[in-house]
Amino acid sequence: MDDVHRPETDAALLARHAVVDAGERAALLERLRVQGTTVVLHAGLETVAARLVAHRPDRVVFEPESAVAALDALRRAGRAIGVARPEGVKLQFALAALTVDDGPGGVLRARLEGPLARLQRRDAYRIAPPSDGAVRLRLDTRRDGGLPVEVLDLSATGVSFAAAGTAFVAGETIGGCRLELPARAPVDCALRVRTVESGIPGPGMARVGCEFAALDPAAARAVQVWINDAQTRLRRRRPLLR
Repeated sequence: MDDVHRPETDAALLARHAVVDAGERAALLERLRVQGTTVVLHAGLETVAARLVAHRPDRVVFEPESAVAALDALRRAGRAIGVARPEGVKLQFALAALTVDDGPGGVLRARLEGPLARLQRRDAYRIAPPSDGAVRLRLDTRRDGGLPVEVLDLSATGVSFAAAGTAFVAGETIGGCRLELPARAPVDCALRVRTVESGIPGPGMARVGCEFAALDPAAARAVQVWINDAQTRLRRRRPLLR
């Protein structure tokens, strides 16, 4: 078994990165299914590589990638830990009431036990843009030039913005967006909603945290350069310690 698919055992770490929102969890599972991502199922020292073929809020169905003797170990254990690495991000979840169908292929069926954990080695550095409005974000520019929203923070991997009410849900993708940075060409992108926090930055508002979806290399570099320049400006403005 490769190290990247080894289960995490730190309970505090898993709890800190738990995905408790049902919509976001369903979106992560659906991505595994659509992309055909390999999920390594661990039962003690035995492992089985499988692909998710169906899921409901509390149930999942896997097909093993090949016929393996380790299926018997999963059948005896009745539970397993699933680990996947879609797009370099580690997903881990516990399975209970696990059964293996008789016949060719041995389809695995199980109940999701507890939340799914989404783990990253390190969050990208996020910076709040200046309040002069020079950093702008427009959502779905295909409609009347796009809905302008207030950018709350920006990183090399994503952006968060303020929105009224609950117009957005975790797991959805917002297409046709445009990020406008000072002295740089506009960055056309799609945004995948990761979190929606009500009451931030104020009553009736929500903080919508997004990751860039399939940002092209030139656009990704433009965002990173702006982040680097902004960090440098912030450091220069800090008072010297005496």
